[in-house]
Amino acid sequence: MSDITFRPVEARDVPDLYRWRNEPHVTRWWSEDDDSGPTLDVVTRNYGPDYDDKEHRYIIEMDGRPIGYIQMYKLADWPDYAALIQETGAGIDLFIGEPDLINKGIGTEVINRFVEDIVFDDPSITQCVIDPEIKNAAAIRAYTKAGFTPVRTVEVPNTPSPELIMVRKR
Repeated sequence: MSDITFRPVEARDVPDLYRWRNEPHVTRWWSEDDDSGPTLDVVTRNYGPDYDDKEHRYIIEMDGRPIGYIQMYKLADWPDYAALIQETGAGIDLFIGEPDLINKGIGTEVINRFVEDIVFDDPSITQCVIDPEIKNAAAIRAYTKAGFTPVRTVEVPNTPSPELIMVRKR
């Protein structure tokens, strides 16, 4: 089993984040809220070091190698989105950026470790939510293996197709 760890995003990570965000396997499923492209400025703003307390951004490392990005946010800090998806707790989003590591089951291990070590480290969080596009079968399989259960499909603005809201209870 690989050693999966998480550390806060730092300025030195922006080149990797920019490269990953522009990989075809990431751009297929990730879009920006304002429909902009993943330029260096956009990636720095949207994935770079935290600028506020609403999003907690991390680099995923496997055996010391940076391999992807994961973020956590409390749904209470995004009330419009929480109302739209009809859930409470914390939300997470992630991508494995390195092309040689996709479709190898790493995502499930990453999610399990992150939810247990980071999300549920906060005793006030009783559930975790993730929201893949309904067409992203590989992600849905990984999230299901990580203990998430589908609860509903929701149309989210600025998203190409409906999202499947999946929940994992503490």
